[in-house]
Amino acid sequence: MQDVELVERFSILGDWKGATPKVTRVLIGVVFDIVEGFFGKKLDRPVLITNYPSADHPVACYAIKDGCYQVNLSVSSGLNWCQIVYQLAHELCHLNSNYAESVGHKYKWLEESLCEMCSVAVLVVLGKRWDKTGMYKYGRKYGASVRKYVESLPSMKGYMPENTSAYAIWFDSNVSALEGNSEIRELNGVVASYLYKNVFSVCPAAWCCVGALNKWDCHQDLTFTSYKESWREQCGDSVEVNEILNFL
Repeated sequence: MQDVELVERFSILGDWKGATPKVTRVLIGVVFDIVEGFFGKKLDRPVLITNYPSADHPVACYAIKDGCYQVNLSVSSGLNWCQIVYQLAHELCHLNSNYAESVGHKYKWLEESLCEMCSVAVLVVLGKRWDKTGMYKYGRKYGASVRKYVESLPSMKGYMPENTSAYAIWFDSNVSALEGNSEIRELNGVVASYLYKNVFSVCPAAWCCVGALNKWDCHQDLTFTSYKESWREQCGDSVEVNEILNFL
């Protein structure tokens, strides 16, 4: 059995092709730092992070193992730092949004979209702060690569509603598809880029509202309007949640 390499907030296992464990740990630590800055807190338990290069997609597992959350990545190479950041930030957002507390409801598409947005936001921060992180000594010019990677993401190149009216029209046309399948990445990307541009890039305090998702029985909400009201109540009718909901 492979040894688990323990560090303070996470452990790493799996195949990180071409990378040294030391550099991988530093990179993962940087992602944790940024995500913890967004949510204003650390997770309540360590995360066991395993990379399976041949897997179809990454996943945050519902089961707890040895007291740890489990996150499986599907990064092709341990040297593809942007892909590691992109996948890990998404899954850490699931953990921070209480993903396992209310499972299988039809509004999971919003959580998925916010997790896509978290990947974008973490990469944007990393691109700006690269030379201030512990990764700088391993790739002094890599910050430019991070910024270019962000620009190449489908969520940043796809359709962007110009205003709330345009979003409402788009949403009415796509809500049935979203509620039928929470992981239609093209649609998740539209919600992600729209909310990032209009709310989260200018009001980072809004991340605390993402940390309130799934803390109620979402199956009781028969409509998305009801779901939004439940989220508003969970957030104490805060300025931040109202700012988000103004765009939804």
